[in-house]
Amino acid sequence: METVPGAALLRGSGMRERHATTDTLREVIRGYNRSQLAREYPFFDHEFDRHLFLFDLGLKYLPAGVPFTVLDIGTGRGICPRFFSRLGHRSITLDFPVTGTNEALNAAAMAGVETH
Repeated sequence: METVPGAALLRGSGMRERHATTDTLREVIRGYNRSQLAREYPFFDHEFDRHLFLFDLGLKYLPAGVPFTVLDIGTGRGICPRFFSRLGHRSITLDFPVTGTNEALNAAAMAGVETH
């Protein structure tokens, strides 16, 4: 079975693992902030720690070293599906254009996320 490069770095509570998660999330946010969607829905610095906490928590329960599929329901700004896509996993986001926006789905698709 194919493994995901660097996935083992994202497990545990050591400084090395935390650093890898932090760097990946910062890359995702930089990419998002360059998108057209970020002009209307910016990502603010004070949100970073909350997102980092949630990703660290979620990664503890996911299989280490193997690719997996993440399903994100309600795209929002698409930070979550972008994060897992950046790690090399299949990332799918679902949204209903009436409650969400086509802009969010289009921006996620431009970042390599599968959208529906």
